[in-house]
Amino acid sequence: MKKVFVILMFAAVIGTAAFAQQGLFSAGLVVVPNFGGQTDPDLNKSTYFGFGYGAYFDAKYAVVNLGLNSVTPYYDGTMDPTGTNYLTFGLLGKYPIAIGEKFTIAPAVGLDYQLFLNSGISRADLENTGYEASDVAEQFDNFVIKFGALADFTIIGGLYVRAGVLADLGLPHKDREPADLTFGVSIPIGIGYRF
Repeated sequence: MKKVFVILMFAAVIGTAAFAQQGLFSAGLVVVPNFGGQTDPDLNKSTYFGFGYGAYFDAKYAVVNLGLNSVTPYYDGTMDPTGTNYLTFGLLGKYPIAIGEKFTIAPAVGLDYQLFLNSGISRADLENTGYEASDVAEQFDNFVIKFGALADFTIIGGLYVRAGVLADLGLPHKDREPADLTFGVSIPIGIGYRF
């Protein structure tokens, strides 16, 4: 699965370069509030609130996202003080539909890979306590399917603002039941520039 994601990211970067020659390339900065819960029956009262930020590179029909996301879980309404931090890599395919001269809406679907950084204990510390790197990846890294829509509004020239709503469906880890899913919503809000 990771190899497939790397290939898709590489294809998106190549595609971005191709579109850039046609003047269809843009880039921007984004903040991403996100929230959701879990279907794990042992954590049926578990919810989370997260806040991410990063950069995106847009090639009209594809968006590559890079960023950091900090997630705070709540169990039975009580906040877990440690929280969890991830480095995120995302790829969205989208189909922009112009509505007037300044407004565009784009249905979107894609995949995020969340690389675990720390949660009270760092990735490196986990590996130093006996975890193999592959074990850390299987237990703590996440794949998230995303689908929803993005909207862009041109301010002036190539400058525009972006907002969106994306449903998040986190795939279960290798040793968990297929029904143990994480679900949520992310709301990217950003500003970009078309070259």
